[in-house]
Amino acid sequence: MIRTPIDPYATLGVGREATPAQIARAYRQLAKELHPDLRGDATGERMRAVNAAWEILSDPGKRTAWDRGQPVEAAGAHWT
Repeated sequence: MIRTPIDPYATLGVGREATPAQIARAYRQLAKELHPDLRGDATGERMRAVNAAWEILSDPGKRTAWDRGQPVEAAGAHWT
């Protein structure tokens, strides 16, 4: 479970102006690099952060809430 609030844009390595396609591309690339089935458990926490960032940025409502500075719940994490 993610304990520290982090920026989903920074987690995926994209800017706030990123399009949905750019966000999806960044997510897929990180998922390939960090997937625990390929890299072992050492990347598990980072992969959970990437998944939570994807959950926020791939959902237009959650992304808008995040951009407005509202707290967002994702994958058991509370991001502020």
